[in-house]
Amino acid sequence: MSEAAVRRYADALFELARDKALLPEVVDGVDGVRKALSASPDLVAKFKSVRTTQTEKREFVDQQLTVRAHPYVRNALKLLIDRNRGDDPLFFVLAFFERMEAEQGVVKVLVESARGMGDLAAEDLAKRLSTVLGKKVSMEAETLPELLGGIRVTIGSKRIDASIKKQLDNLETRLRSAI
Repeated sequence: MSEAAVRRYADALFELARDKALLPEVVDGVDGVRKALSASPDLVAKFKSVRTTQTEKREFVDQQLTVRAHPYVRNALKLLIDRNRGDDPLFFVLAFFERMEAEQGVVKVLVESARGMGDLAAEDLAKRLSTVLGKKVSMEAETLPELLGGIRVTIGSKRIDASIKKQLDNLETRLRSAI
């Protein structure tokens, strides 16, 4: 499955819904697909299975994923299946919501720290990042004790590593090269 191709389908669905002033209905439909897939790991496994035929996948879309969804959502998923790109509908859902957030000026940020961040520290960091980036920040925080201290921030494909582990690794590299 080509992730780039699936992203193009998600982008196309978003643009169509926006242009036709149907975005709230389509967003609700895509969110319904997300909920159905999250509630049924077996269904996700069936989509990924090479034994599941396109006809069966199309039936899953009609009967389990898009029962109350807007027809645009149903048709987009079926089109993915017909074009042999429907192995991971959860990736399609993710790509759709990423496009929607990008359109709204929201950037996702992952902050990893050795110890859990308090609510005030996380809120302060989110405000600072929002100011620096000039966009709304949707921040996710993770605790990774192996960082030893400091933080590591990932914004899209860029990573800023200010962890003690990274500093120790850099020091080790410099010491090895000096010997």
